[in-house]
Amino acid sequence: MNKRYSGKQIEWLKYNATAKVWVNRKEFLDTFNHTFNLNVSKSQFNNLLLYYGIKPSTKQTESLFTDEQKIWLIQNARQGNFENCKQLTAAFNSTFNQSRDYNNMYSYLSHWGVNLNTAFNKEKYTHEMDKWLVRNFDGFDYGELAEMFNQTFGTEKTAIGIAHRCTRTLGLKKPSKRFKKGEPVNAVPLGTISYRKREPYIKVNNDNDRSAWQPLRKAIYENHNGKIPKG
Repeated sequence: MNKRYSGKQIEWLKYNATAKVWVNRKEFLDTFNHTFNLNVSKSQFNNLLLYYGIKPSTKQTESLFTDEQKIWLIQNARQGNFENCKQLTAAFNSTFNQSRDYNNMYSYLSHWGVNLNTAFNKEKYTHEMDKWLVRNFDGFDYGELAEMFNQTFGTEKTAIGIAHRCTRTLGLKKPSKRFKKGEPVNAVPLGTISYRKREPYIKVNNDNDRSAWQPLRKAIYENHNGKIPKG
């Protein structure tokens, strides 16, 4: 991620995210693309902001709540007075005679940098967890990603849960492994490492058969010791 954008571009994002109140994120994105002559998509832009923890101020989030409502939400979210966001939203609606949706309420709290303190926090994904997923998404299958994630954060997430979070919530996509039309079958360079069944394989030749890829551990052994003896 950090290789794709220059330091100047990142500094511009960090400064301008809160230097003004944007109409919406699209205006912020369009200005960023125009300033640096880029063509960053909405999903790429959201991932970029997530990776660097940048939360732009928009009229949508700044005008939907009064100061009193915002203070009430932040205080009650942090005090842990409710079991989940649905209960918090119901109490908010009753207190201020509103009809807010609890899914949107969770997004507002996240925008303000507020983690909902509940008994079910261990089931939620924090900003740091999402940032970690964006950074480590490429190069691992979901089983490996879940294992690494659980070791890092002390959680018990499943591969299915991690896949759902990455694809449906964060909008991440695995790069296509298919070759483009007219591209030779040996387009992947020698030395490329690919994970298969949780084990790394390395490309050792350009033959169009199974011999082109070897388990990395086998390739390392044979590089130092020669062919593995039978048996």
